Amino acid sequence: MDWRLGNYQQATDHLQQAVGVCRETGDRLGEAHALTDLGVDEARQGHDQRAADHHRQALTLFRETGDRLGEAVGG
Repeated sequence: MDWRLGNYQQATDHLQQAVGVCRETGDRLGEAHALTDLGVDEARQGHDQRAADHHRQALTLFRETGDRLGEAVGG
């Protein structure tokens, strides 16, 4: 929601926290989705390399978890 209001840095902070929580709890699919959202947020801020890195990480997780839709759309 933060990014919709133009609060990109706050959105980035929240998404990074979400990635961390997913990693701590072993929620690999949740981590992939959070990384995808983080990539979109970084791209909106003009941080193309960081965005690409997040999308690559998400793609790897989508493939490892067998989420073909996530692989096609999010990664």
